[in-house]
Amino acid sequence: MGMKKLEEYRVDFIDVIKRIMATNLTNKGVSASRTESLQALADKIANVNTGKRYATGTGWSGSTGIATITGLGFTPSIVKVKFATGGIGFLRFLIKESAGHYGGYGKYLIGASSKIDNSNHYPDYALINDGSNQILSDGFKIMIGYVDISYGWEAWE
Repeated sequence: MGMKKLEEYRVDFIDVIKRIMATNLTNKGVSASRTESLQALADKIANVNTGKRYATGTGWSGSTGIATITGLGFTPSIVKVKFATGGIGFLRFLIKESAGHYGGYGKYLIGASSKIDNSNHYPDYALINDGSNQILSDGFKIMIGYVDISYGWEAWE
């Protein structure tokens, strides 16, 4: 038996590092295998969830007047949508959990809307769970109420 060559130590060392990285990534919910390249494993570190996730973007209400956003990669617990029309700004909010029975109509309050003009900020109406306002598993659907306008949105896990 001879001594190991330096190259054999290097290969063994890299194999140990890959095994540790793959195990730790898998334990954090990221699919990984020690058979992947060291670079591929290192690239997957960015996929480790380090806390609550957040997303933001813009959209167009189209002919339905409903903002539908999917593909977030998480279920939002709070959503804020903002837009303006006719010189009045609007904010719409959705919350993941119902806030209780709304108005005795068998529907649950899931959000609220407010209007902002040059001098006032006042409640608009409650958003109820009527099918047009929903928290989805990977996004949300919220009634804008106006067709063909742009809006901005934010979503928090």
